[in-house]
Amino acid sequence: MASIHRHPDSRYYQAAYVDADGRRVYRSTKQTNRSDAWRVALTFEDTAREARHGNVTAAQMRKVIGMTLKNISGESPVLHTIADWCRSWVADKSLTRSPGTGQRYAAEMEEFLEFLGPQANRDISQLNKGDIQRYRDSKLQTGISASSANLALKMLRSCISVAVRQELLTSNPAMAIDLLPKGRTNKRPLTREEVAKILAAADDDEWVGVIKYGYYVGARLSNAAKVRWEEIQFEQNSVTYSPVKQRTDREEKTLQVPLHPELLEYLLERRKSSGPVFPHLSKLTTGGKTGLSLTFRDLLDKAGITYSTKAAKGKRGRRVYAVGYHSLRHSFNSDLANLGVSQELRQKLVGHASEAVNDGYTHVELDTLREAIHRLPRLQAEAGTSKDISFRC
Repeated sequence: MASIHRHPDSRYYQAAYVDADGRRVYRSTKQTNRSDAWRVALTFEDTAREARHGNVTAAQMRKVIGMTLKNISGESPVLHTIADWCRSWVADKSLTRSPGTGQRYAAEMEEFLEFLGPQANRDISQLNKGDIQRYRDSKLQTGISASSANLALKMLRSCISVAVRQELLTSNPAMAIDLLPKGRTNKRPLTREEVAKILAAADDDEWVGVIKYGYYVGARLSNAAKVRWEEIQFEQNSVTYSPVKQRTDREEKTLQVPLHPELLEYLLERRKSSGPVFPHLSKLTTGGKTGLSLTFRDLLDKAGITYSTKAAKGKRGRRVYAVGYHSLRHSFNSDLANLGVSQELRQKLVGHASEAVNDGYTHVELDTLREAIHRLPRLQAEAGTSKDISFRC
């Protein structure tokens, strides 16, 4: 039997009824009047009953409900299937995200809808925890990492939360699923000795510059390869650039990094007034078989530097490399930390938004940790010495 209830966070009555799949669901009636809300709840129940007996399709069911709500309130409600809602959410998100992020959202939602199959044509209010958990678990079986599975779940959480705010659902079923514990990838920085070996192995002058730029500026590969002379301020011995990775719904972030003497010397010897600093490399993509990332890996091979990998799992699993060009960004941050530069300054130089992110790029050397421990005073004097607990190394 259908019933109506007041939701604490809504001015509308909620209808509780058994849907076409035999599950008890809650749905907003969009009515503030109890009598009108009761009529809507009965329509929901009657239409769902007909659907269970095969007398009405899902599309007809939504049409009947829409007509009922229009007759009562005088307004045509917006009714969404799961597929319609997910795609409209992606379209809205794409307006406030970078093109790459928008494409990733779109691909994830289409994969989810493909997994649901015909069930994606159900009303959004019928989406449940089981649908989402089965999808998440199916992705894990293909070999993707826990982090990637968590990212998919977070996207669905975000998508459904907007539907909840618009009162298309009473709660977010994706929030009932816990995130998986993430297995840490052992990313590591390149040592100064390793960077020197790579420079020696590079027979391309542009690559020499890109490597020095990565180590002394801490920039990502795309920013390093595409830096322009207009971004270099020789009068201030600095470079000002916009990181390629930042949110498009916030004010664009720019970083100004002082130029290290060695990088400054390289740039002064090749100084021009405008255009790309590295004309050839700036034309190449980062990924792909002939892209910058794999070319840098070739330099690692020539320099005799091993990059241990985490083997791919399943058809869609990725091989994870512990060393790559991005390691120079880790080196930049970690070497500054080991030289005593504060985290606040390192965050400004690298462009990290939080200490938590910066912590992941900070690899403190054992000697630095040892020096810190040795600063503690002795609690007891060594045998044969006076009882002096002052600092000793």
